[in-house]
Amino acid sequence: MNEYVITGAMSPVGIAIVVVVLALLVYVAGRYRRQLLGFGQQVKVFLQEVYVELRKSSWPSWIELRDSTLVVVFAVIALALFVGVFDWLIVMIISWMTRG
Repeated sequence: MNEYVITGAMSPVGIAIVVVVLALLVYVAGRYRRQLLGFGQQVKVFLQEVYVELRKSSWPSWIELRDSTLVVVFAVIALALFVGVFDWLIVMIISWMTRG
């Protein structure tokens, strides 16, 4: 019979591990409480500074954005076609060379 039967009850070792992990979490939270609270304040200040800097930024108009997007889309399509044709040529050359 299989000795590793999964049941709904937790083994004593599993319970001990959960208790130890929870105790460590409580200890760390108590020990580093000030640093953890300071971290939250630092994140808040950082996000406020990001907002201020974004307000200073120069944003493109919708026409400039559309035109730039079209340039990128066409460049990607052209590059994809170039790579596809080059790949096809290499396959044709290799298949011609390996015909026996």
